[in-house]
Amino acid sequence: MNIKKLPIREIKVDDSRFSLSGILFTDEEPSVSVNVSFERLGIFQPLIVQQNRDGNCHLVDGYKRIESAVKDNVQNIDAMILPQDTATEDILLLLLYDNRAIIESSVMNRLQFIQFSLSFGGNHSWIQETLCVSFGFRPYKDFFQDIQEIMKMPVSLRMFCHEKKYSMKQILNLTHYPVNLMKQILEWRGILQLTASVLDEIASNLGDYLKSENKGVEDFVNEDEVQEIMDSSLSPRNRTERLRRLIYERRFPTLISVNGRIEKQVEKLGLPPSINIQWDRTLENKNVELALHIRDANQWPEILKKINSEEVKKAIEDILAEL
Repeated sequence: MNIKKLPIREIKVDDSRFSLSGILFTDEEPSVSVNVSFERLGIFQPLIVQQNRDGNCHLVDGYKRIESAVKDNVQNIDAMILPQDTATEDILLLLLYDNRAIIESSVMNRLQFIQFSLSFGGNHSWIQETLCVSFGFRPYKDFFQDIQEIMKMPVSLRMFCHEKKYSMKQILNLTHYPVNLMKQILEWRGILQLTASVLDEIASNLGDYLKSENKGVEDFVNEDEVQEIMDSSLSPRNRTERLRRLIYERRFPTLISVNGRIEKQVEKLGLPPSINIQWDRTLENKNVELALHIRDANQWPEILKKINSEEVKKAIEDILAEL
């Protein structure tokens, strides 16, 4: 490798074949200390570039240095030129070391760097043994195929996974939802309070509801009740709760109606606070719990009389019949 002065205008930066711009997610800005150091002391370490057969120099390492140089109107800069036959894996290691903090900031960024390495021509075995191990992944049979599916996710969804620090399992779970459904949910992000768990719940329940009713996401979005929620003056938190409730009711209409009938039956009994009736609201278990809360032994006769009444007995029979 040799070091020589190169005209900055002849170095491909954002359009470099080694650029990770658009590959990795980052909010990182050049630190003040780095900029001050460049301004006061200059740039000591040369850039690393590779010159292809057409004579174009593609930047490999030194993006912050070249940004600072351009800002200071520097015309020429020292650069270390890699031979054209430099191994792909060696260049990938350079990129990894130069961007390690950004790459390892999230599982999504690690996966995106692996995908970049694959598309760049990195050897599968080397990627498994070097990158995957370094990133904490344990590649399985369909690991690389799953990465391809993840890369098909909308950019906005992959960004969400990066911001919320999704695990590999959580990311893979999102690949099973229709793309247009996920795009729509992410479009609501500005007016809803979307956490990782809320997004997954809405995607799961809404996806199941649309499938069961043979509807498209546009059909749901255009419904009056949905429009009313989205156009309301509610806070993002309350708007989110209203939407979740609506979707839940659409997804589980039987569950809602049965629980509603049982609740009315219990309310009609007018039970004192010392008597509490509970049931499995998922309707999966046919079981009624009758809980007694006694603080004074003198309450016992009244409580005993109430639970032995025909109306309580009939209510429990009806609840069990509903379950």
